[in-house]
Amino acid sequence: MGRIAYRRLLTPPPERGIPAGRARGWGAYDGTAGGVVTNHRNRFVGTDGGDGTLMRPGLPGATVAPRTERMKAKVSLVGEAAVGKTSMVRRFVLDEFEDRYVTTLGAKVSKKELVLEIPAEDRRVQVDMTLWDIMGEKGFRDLLKDAYFQGCRGILAVCDLTRYSTLKELDEWVTSVFRVAGELPVVYAVNKVDLRDEVMILYGEAEIQEHARAFGAPWMYTSARTGENVEAAFRALGEKILRAPLA
Repeated sequence: MGRIAYRRLLTPPPERGIPAGRARGWGAYDGTAGGVVTNHRNRFVGTDGGDGTLMRPGLPGATVAPRTERMKAKVSLVGEAAVGKTSMVRRFVLDEFEDRYVTTLGAKVSKKELVLEIPAEDRRVQVDMTLWDIMGEKGFRDLLKDAYFQGCRGILAVCDLTRYSTLKELDEWVTSVFRVAGELPVVYAVNKVDLRDEVMILYGEAEIQEHARAFGAPWMYTSARTGENVEAAFRALGEKILRAPLA
């Protein structure tokens, strides 16, 4: 039972439960029950079960490498001034935190590669994220929204746990992006959770869920200072972008 020379099949052996002709990526097999099945890159993927099914695992010690894809995604971070958007990007990209507050003028653009594994679909996706940190001033948003929101694939909506007004203002921020780029995946990041025990908190999960639900958005508490859930928020957004249909 050895691997044969690579050749493309006109009718590949289908994956279990998938009709013949619809299986994706098969390259060759030896035509006998138990024969080695390879994909279009001549990599081992399993053995032929003899009844039109693909059997996994196959050879002892063999592993099935998920197919790797690349995707580019522009992500806009929106929210009021001083909610921690720039600090979240810095924590995510550099794993650093700067305690000194510096106002973002216009928009700051950063890049970060994020690898997402999707075992159920046998996929491995490398997402090249371009992170647009948008200045948190309403006048700026209204003046230049077309230039900064065009081509956006996802929104990280950031508010400050210590200021309820920043949560309420996210409704208009997200809507502004939708007006330019259409409805997009959204994740809410309720930042500065590290201050929960130091200041009086004027809103809680019920209020967060009410606002996030309006956009079908999951939400989580984050802290750019400690790093809590920062990468998780970007990963959650990346996964939502992968599942979202292209406009």
